[in-house]
Amino acid sequence: MGSIALIGNSSLTISETSKAHDIARAFIDIKIANSEIPILKSLLNKVLLDSDLSPDQIQQKISEKNSTKEDFINKIMKNINDDELTTVELALKLEKQSKKENLDNQRRIDSTKRQVILENINKEEIKKYSYLEPKINIILDNYSVHKAQLVKKICEILNMNLIYLPPYSPQFNPIEQVWRTCKIEIKRKYYYSKEKLEKFFVKTYFKVVNEGNFFNWWEKTFLKKVL
Repeated sequence: MGSIALIGNSSLTISETSKAHDIARAFIDIKIANSEIPILKSLLNKVLLDSDLSPDQIQQKISEKNSTKEDFINKIMKNINDDELTTVELALKLEKQSKKENLDNQRRIDSTKRQVILENINKEEIKKYSYLEPKINIILDNYSVHKAQLVKKICEILNMNLIYLPPYSPQFNPIEQVWRTCKIEIKRKYYYSKEKLEKFFVKTYFKVVNEGNFFNWWEKTFLKKVL
């Protein structure tokens, strides 16, 4: 997940998924790259560090929210004693209740990650320093996760303004050309490990961004028409 800056510093975030909590981390990286307040950079780096939980830590947080054994049994008995449920309906309800308590439930894992990063960043000190600096305007596409409540809330805390492109208009977004250029460079080599691929991609990304003139045509074609 990357950003290229018309004014300011570009950034890149490496992540295995592009879920709401991952997108949130990318926006925090953008703020860190463009902040001139050392204490704010330090606070945001701490947010990222504290939010990077291990699988065991996530399971621990999930287990803390699980029902007690007594409550779980009561929920099951309530359904078992519901004479209006068919055997199939009862089985489905019991399966659903069991999944909710499962520490490996992906929805609960993602929800926990979202809660943790929001709790860590939703601090008055971070808001105060973020609003001492000029607002950052980010132009992005309509990918559904870009409009997630978590993402909007974190951008509000970080003093960022999200400007969504019209639907199905990648030609309006200069970073699409960056990705295409990076892919051309990447496919020319063979990588012996994921780590080597990531390292080469980061190097390639910033080389492409720094050497390319992706905004020249964009300014002439689009920006001047709206100013």
